[in-house]
Formats: sequence, structure tokens, C-alpha cells
Amino acid sequence: MAPRPHDIAAPQQTKASAAIAEETSCQASNNANGNGHHCSPTLISKCFQALPQNYGADRSKLFYRKVFLFSLALIAVAAYVQAQMSPGGLSDGRSPSNDHSAANDEDAFDTNTILGNKKKQRWRRARSLLKGIRTKLRLTKRNKKSSVGVTTTTTTKEVLGRMDKLTRNELEVLHRTKDLVKDLEAEAKGLSWGGYGNKYSCGVNCAWWGDELLASYLIIMKFPEDLKTFFPFTLCKANADCPTDFALRHTLEFRQKFQPWLVTRGMMTESEDGFLYARGTTHSRSSIVWYQPGLHDTIHEHSYKRLLVHILDRAVAESLSVSNGKVGKFYTFLDCKDFTLKKLPKFEEVKKLFRILQDHFPDRLSAMYLFNLSTPAQIFLKMAGVVLSEDVKQKIIAVPNDTEKRYELLSRLMDPKQIPVRYGGQDDFVFNPSDYFGEPTASEDEVLAYKTTMPYHA
Repeated sequence: MAPRPHDIAAPQQTKASAAIAEETSCQASNNANGNGHHCSPTLISKCFQALPQNYGADRSKLFYRKVFLFSLALIAVAAYVQAQMSPGGLSDGRSPSNDHSAANDEDAFDTNTILGNKKKQRWRRARSLLKGIRTKLRLTKRNKKSSVGVTTTTTTKEVLGRMDKLTRNELEVLHRTKDLVKDLEAEAKGLSWGGYGNKYSCGVNCAWWGDELLASYLIIMKFPEDLKTFFPFTLCKANADCPTDFALRHTLEFRQKFQPWLVTRGMMTESEDGFLYARGTTHSRSSIVWYQPGLHDTIHEHSYKRLLVHILDRAVAESLSVSNGKVGKFYTFLDCKDFTLKKLPKFEEVKKLFRILQDHFPDRLSAMYLFNLSTPAQIFLKMAGVVLSEDVKQKIIAVPNDTEKRYELLSRLMDPKQIPVRYGGQDDFVFNPSDYFGEPTASEDEVLAYKTTMPYHA
């Protein structure tokens, strides 16, 4: 017959007494060596056995005891991380009070500056871990409530905007730049990505103005502490002393005069063969731009340029719409099949197009993947390299001419339902200008007015 709990009480008590004696010896030895109070994993397990015997008689009490000890371990880890992060008190370097005055902010930034690189890295890892835990909890709750058969783009990672990734020093530069452009806020709020009144307008999530916009510009500027920058490259490269607010004023003028959300009859004619359109989003909530220049012979250079700017403006709007105003970026998949240099506008017009994209779409390109890279396409890339920034060049990736590898790449980035049939996916979308754009919203004369009012981009 199996022994009852009270029959084995004495041996347990003996083991517990031995564990406590060994623990005392461990502590005494460590104190003598100046190591403090520590216990090896073996001793810790014996310390657990030293609890009174009535705890082991009830399985539920044993379970709660383990949960309690695990919670204590988590609290200990959190206390250690906090001590490592902030020798002065709170882990984020701020004053304990709710008074977030300019003086308190400056003290916080000074404290952060003093911290070494290792402590910054520990803080980032700890913050990333906590965000991951919160994301998993939210996704678990969402999956329980979601119904079967809903076709939505999901991801195991939390969607983070630019503001979520900034350090304290970068935030300080952003807030100082924000103070320089307070006078622009009223008129800038009316210039939404994608415009208003279009069939793809998405309201408040597509607002052009805001902290996310400032962050996108300052990322390109490398967050200069003296608020002096070389961006926009063409206008400021010679002096490298443009104030950080100059680029924002420059883009505000561009959006007011170029109005990239407008659609003309010439743009619709230019796009009839479906060589360029934005459709779908990736797992990371970036929009997808499909571009096949080999399908199209340029009809009108200005309509071509305006069509491309319009599609990218629309792509940013769609990304903001599905990411709650956080991401606002796009992937471009450029298929070079049948491409020749004759199919593009003149190179001078292409340079003007690149200038618009670099000046007014900073940090919007997630990556550009090149399919079916041909010799003419390689020649064009070498020519374009003269006007492209290093940051953009690093985002251009050539994909091997292998259908299986290409599909594997696409399926990692997006749901197979978003991949066109021509690349092995399930999307059988056929482009139609009327369905895609709706009715024209401006005449050719209206959209050409910027050439007089803003000759820099003419």
C-alpha cells in the first residue's frame, strides 16, 4: 500500500533541514567573499522543499505557490532592469511628477545622454520585449473574437509607426522642429494624402500633417541637433545649412500647387494598359505598387510623371488607412520585362520626377524589388544612380529570374491572395481606368499651373 502523506513527513523535514543548512553555508561563504546573498539553482529547488508539508498535500495550493514564486521572479527581473536603466530613479529618465515642463524634459534628455550605449541597448531590448508580450495578448484576444472566413491581413508583429521607434534625443529634435512650423499647421491640415472626395479617401487616418510626417523628414535628415540639414538635397546640398523646417515648407508649397491627388483625362489615357497601379498591402501594412514599364510607350511626358506621383500619393494613403495612420509606406515591384529606354520619358523629365519623389516622399519607400532585370534596365539604373540618394539605392533589390524564388519572396511579404496571377498568386485583377480612378477631377490646364507658380519642379 502506498504510504500516506503523514507517513513521509519526517524524511521531508530532514531534507528541508539539510537544504536550509546548505543555504546558510552558501550565504555565509558568499558574504565572506563579498559576493552578497546568492543561491545556486540547486539550492533554490531545495529551498522550495523546505516549505511546510501541508503545502504539498493539496495540489491546488501547490499550483498557486508556483504561480506566486514565478511572479516574485518576474518582479525581481523587472527591478534589475529598472536599476540598470535608470540610476537616478524612474526607468525613462523623467521626473516622478506629472509636470512635463521644458525644464523636466531637458533634465530627462541630459540623463539619457549620460547613459552608456549598453544601458540604452538594454532599455530597447526590455521595451521591445514588453511590446511583444502586449502584442501577443492582444492578438490572442482578437483571434478568439474573430469569425472564420474574414479575409484580413494579419501579422504576428505589432504595427509600429515612426514615432514608436524614436529615441529621446530624436524626440527632442522633433519637438524643436515642430515649434518652428506651428504657423503652417492650419493650412497644412487640409492637404490629406490622397486628397478629399476621391473614392479612396480615408479621412483622418490619411492626414498629411502630424508628428509621423515630421519624423519621416527628420529620419532622412539624421535628426540634426543644431536643426541644420542638407535636405532637400538639390536645394541645400551646396550649403548644408538649411533649417529643418525648410523641407516641410517646401513640400507644403508643392502639395498646394501640384495637388498630386487630382486626376486628369490624360492620366487615365496614359494608364489604360495597366502598367502602373497600387493594389493591396503587405503583412507590415505597407501598400503595394505594381509597375511594368515594358508594357507601355509614353504618350505624354507630363501625364506619365503626374500618374506616377498620383499612384504613390494614393499608395501612402492606403497604407495609412489600414495601419491606423502609422505606416504610410509602400513596396514597389518593378518588372523589367520588355523594357527599353525608349519607353520612358526623356531623361530630363525622369530627373525631375526623381526630384519630386526625393523632396516630397521621404522615408516612404520600404523597398523596390526588380524582376526580370535586363541589360537596358541595368543601364537605366546606372544613369538613375546619379540622382538617387544612398538611402534609396540601398532599398533597390534585384530578384533572380526564378519563378519559384520570386513567388517565395512575394508570399513572405504578403498574402497569396494579394499576389497577381502572373506571378503565381491568386489575384486576377484586371486594370480599368474608369473603375480605378472614377471621373477626372481636373483639366489639363489646371494641373499645369504649377509650372508657372513653382518653376523649381517645372
